Amino acid sequence: MKKVCFMVALFAANLTGISQNLDEINDLMGKFKYKEAKLEIDKFLKDNKNASKSDGWYFKGRIYNSLSKDSSVSMADALNYKVEAFSALKKLQEMDKMDIRLKLENYTSYFDLYNGFFDIGAKDFNSNDFSGAFDGFKNALLVEDYVRGKGYEVNGFKFPVLDTALVLNTAIAAKQAKNMEAAAEYYKKLEAANLSSQNNIDIYLFLAEYNYNKKDKNAFDALTAKARNYYPNEPYWEESYYENVEIDNAIKGLTKDETFKKYDEMLVKYPNNFLALYNYSIELYKFIYSEDTKPADVPAAKTRFEEVAKKTIGVKSTAEDNFLMANFLYNNSFDLSDESKKIKGPKSVELMAASKKAMDNCVPYAILATELFEKRPKLKAAEKSNYKQCFDMLSEIFRVKGDAKKSAEYKAKKEAII
Repeated sequence: MKKVCFMVALFAANLTGISQNLDEINDLMGKFKYKEAKLEIDKFLKDNKNASKSDGWYFKGRIYNSLSKDSSVSMADALNYKVEAFSALKKLQEMDKMDIRLKLENYTSYFDLYNGFFDIGAKDFNSNDFSGAFDGFKNALLVEDYVRGKGYEVNGFKFPVLDTALVLNTAIAAKQAKNMEAAAEYYKKLEAANLSSQNNIDIYLFLAEYNYNKKDKNAFDALTAKARNYYPNEPYWEESYYENVEIDNAIKGLTKDETFKKYDEMLVKYPNNFLALYNYSIELYKFIYSEDTKPADVPAAKTRFEEVAKKTIGVKSTAEDNFLMANFLYNNSFDLSDESKKIKGPKSVELMAASKKAMDNCVPYAILATELFEKRPKLKAAEKSNYKQCFDMLSEIFRVKGDAKKSAEYKAKKEAII
């Protein structure tokens, strides 16, 4: 929700039925002497007899709101003045059942307060004062709720049943201010409205993590079950996400060997956790082909990679895990070929045979990866790069096999990717 455009009614100099004191205060307001007017209205309302009548509260609301706009007033004081003004105007209505003063101004004081709170929230947010921004947006919503509840409107404008943009701004400001409890309160308002556009996915992502950190598995499961209907391709909605976070936390700060050991332990507990399996296979691949450090037993690490990668694809076959397996088999084929050339005899023949087998095994994974990439309506830069690499592998494999026609076909497919 943005600012509401309207004209604020000026104080009428000829208000009838007010005391001499209020006449003088009204005169100060007419001269824009709001600080002096504040001192006088505070003094006036200290008298219990004056405080028991509605007139003083109307003046306090208007004076405090006007003073909040003074350029010499800090943002924090401006917000506090507006909060006081809002309270004063509500108190006025509690005391004046005829509601004459606010009716005369068509309740524009409330809409002006809304604009003021909104401006404070926006300015503080842009200045990275997220606590101040949260207070501004939160109070703008409080005014909205009050005005909506009363059914007020100005120039034909009414506040919506749910001000999605403002609630979201309030939630984001609270989150940025590290006030997760408050952020969750406002994100839950949006979640309850069943918002489901792609722009709203962060609502569910925040609440998923929030519920996990609160160890509220029932809330977590209910939230992700709902979100999965709206965003079926988001990996966070995997049935095992709660497990994924547990695994992710378990491997933080560990060495490579410790990480692999922890993965093995966690996969005993969660044997079909796709993201854990996929991430484990990536970690193994990077370790095997790292330029800095390599496993003490490379063949054993390669064997473990194939075991984990095959199981990953068995749980869920994606372009990414098929590409990873194809890439491994392709590279391993050349590794085995290079090793066979360093030695002679039966072992050399055995290694060359294993090299050819790895190359043959690479083909179906590479082809399936290309088919899965092709089904996507739009490829990200990294996906497009992997897609092309699949055709590179296939083209080279068939060149080595002596099938020039197929090699050329795959090369042409790669070059056709824009």
